[in-house]
Amino acid sequence: MKRIYWLAIVLGLVLFFVLAEVGAASAKWKKVKSPVDVTLRAVYFGDSKTVFAVGDSGTIIMSKDEGKTWKKLKSGSTAKLRGVHFTGKKNGWVCGDGDPNAPSARGHVVSGRPMNCGTCLITSNGGKSWECVWVHTNFDLRSIWMASGKVGQICNHGGSSHADGDKVLTSDGGRNWSQKRIYRGLNDCCWVNEKVAWAVGSRVSVGFRPTPTSPLYTNNTVRIIHTSDGGQSWAPQDCTDHGRGKELRSVWFVSSKSGCAVGDAGAIFITTNSGKKWQQVKSGTEKALYAVCFTDKKNGWAVGEAGTILATTDGGKKWKKVKSPVKETLFGLHFNKKGKAGIAVGTDGKIIRLTQ
Repeated sequence: MKRIYWLAIVLGLVLFFVLAEVGAASAKWKKVKSPVDVTLRAVYFGDSKTVFAVGDSGTIIMSKDEGKTWKKLKSGSTAKLRGVHFTGKKNGWVCGDGDPNAPSARGHVVSGRPMNCGTCLITSNGGKSWECVWVHTNFDLRSIWMASGKVGQICNHGGSSHADGDKVLTSDGGRNWSQKRIYRGLNDCCWVNEKVAWAVGSRVSVGFRPTPTSPLYTNNTVRIIHTSDGGQSWAPQDCTDHGRGKELRSVWFVSSKSGCAVGDAGAIFITTNSGKKWQQVKSGTEKALYAVCFTDKKNGWAVGEAGTILATTDGGKKWKKVKSPVKETLFGLHFNKKGKAGIAVGTDGKIIRLTQ
């Protein structure tokens, strides 16, 4: 009887883990009714149930039930909102650009581009009201990450014709932002604490006189950079050049060692040693990937062009294409902390949802 008892336990555990592995890669995403029809560019859970998404024309929408139903919030902005991050369901930050009412930029500016400041919106009451802070650069503000209530980063980018950017940092909760050139446009960043972070974007493509001697400039094909001192200094990381003009669009670290970056032409890179070495893996697609998110060290998702959805159950070594309920491009992706609910957002206000 004891042997049968223990055999039953072992078989049960095996079945549990097999189903867990199969479930992550074969789970079905479903469309959710959206309150808007503008492009949504980013999404983030404030807690296990509360989730926010942002997009064009100053759009901010919110759900209190894991993304099942949504309502539009008043942002007070008309900017193209590209990034959102919350440190709880009350405290949140949003960034974007293109607000015609913004003042002229005094910081890093490029002629030929709109000269208005970028936008940072801050809430401390779960989105009921938003405070606007002007960020003095006329670059795109493509994403934002707050390592705490005080320390954070905005990733900025000069666009395809001027792929340059800065480290844009705050130490006072977003009321003030400092900038210093890092010679490449940044699309996304991920902080694991107030000191350690990674950022991804373009390779160096803009010339300077005199020629900079910084490793950030001389390592001109690198698209992944790393800081261990709260963003004061950054260093390029060992990563294969996957093609001139191609960029990395999103990065996610599930721990201080395990990370994944995705980008143009289906590029996926993974690391298990804090980015000292990045390995390019096969994605099975040539579609651009715009967002990646892991729920634990093994299970992760990536979304992108034409509704593409990929899933991994082995830490990113192998990826499987998952059936998508939409054909529109998906720009934003996030799961709640328990990993039981995920939301992806994209063109024409599309929202899709996965529950595990």
